[in-house]
Amino acid sequence: MSDSECGRFKSRFPIYMQFSHRSYGGIRWKDLASSTQLQKLPPRDSFSRKTFTTTTMESRTPSIPARVSPAPFDSSLSVAVETSLASAVPTPARIAFISGPLAPTSNYFTEHYLPRLETAISEGHAFVVGPSRGIDASTLAYLLQRGVPPASITVFLSQSERSRQRDFAALGVMVVVAGRNHTERDAAMTAASDYDILRYQTEAECRALYGQKYRPRVSGTQLNEMRRMEMQAAAANAQK
Repeated sequence: MSDSECGRFKSRFPIYMQFSHRSYGGIRWKDLASSTQLQKLPPRDSFSRKTFTTTTMESRTPSIPARVSPAPFDSSLSVAVETSLASAVPTPARIAFISGPLAPTSNYFTEHYLPRLETAISEGHAFVVGPSRGIDASTLAYLLQRGVPPASITVFLSQSERSRQRDFAALGVMVVVAGRNHTERDAAMTAASDYDILRYQTEAECRALYGQKYRPRVSGTQLNEMRRMEMQAAAANAQK
């Protein structure tokens, strides 16, 4: 087919003008014009814009459902949903701060700490503890042995104790560095917890333990108790 014949073919069948004038699916215009498929094409009038557009729009028009009247509001259903949602929201676990003497007697931990720790474990509480020897070390070992999730245990370190961070992280517990010294570290632990599990030795116990080396003092464990009392008093005054 010559170029002039090809041009007359395009003018007769304008619907094919949407395709490339060079090729369509690997078929050239001249090859397509000489194909026997052209004999099966419908007349030009059947490709009218009006018919094609109307058919396309009708096929895309969604059916509109009949208007349905809303059901009356059931207040009991709302109450049931609110109750169900309230029961589904977990209550945040309370956090216990465990502290105690560095050199307790052999049965000190079992007698003064074990019962309260067992209560806290049974109630699903979380725990914060320091890195010191004595009660700190005994508590951490016991919690892990009892199967308390390591994610529920946080060990606080001061800046001067940062070198031990990797050792505690290897146990799987959470590690927090807070404060420049052990006093500031303990204050951060008090602020990060809800209540204390502690007991400091009486003067008689200290005298029996240290003998002539004993000197009256306020221990770090006793400071933790005093700090908690101050926080609770401040919170009570704020509510007045």
